[in-house]
Amino acid sequence: MVREKEIHGMPGWLMVFVLSAALIGSIVMLIRSIAHTDSLGVIGWLAAPSLLDLVNAAPAVKAEALPFLRTVLLGIIGMRIAHG
Repeated sequence: MVREKEIHGMPGWLMVFVLSAALIGSIVMLIRSIAHTDSLGVIGWLAAPSLLDLVNAAPAVKAEALPFLRTVLLGIIGMRIAHG
């Protein structure tokens, strides 16, 4: 009689099934997250100079704030991916 190999007390086929389901679920969630937030990050990147004009930022402030604001707005994509 052939004895099936166990991993952490679970049969090998069940462990492969659980890990495959987790991987597929993660990939689906990643794709959905990127699709929903990608446009928001791009809109934020393009609107950053206008947002600084809206608050009447001084030219010296704009020079420092623009890269920061663009980084934060594009970071929305990463936060959405990490936190679902």
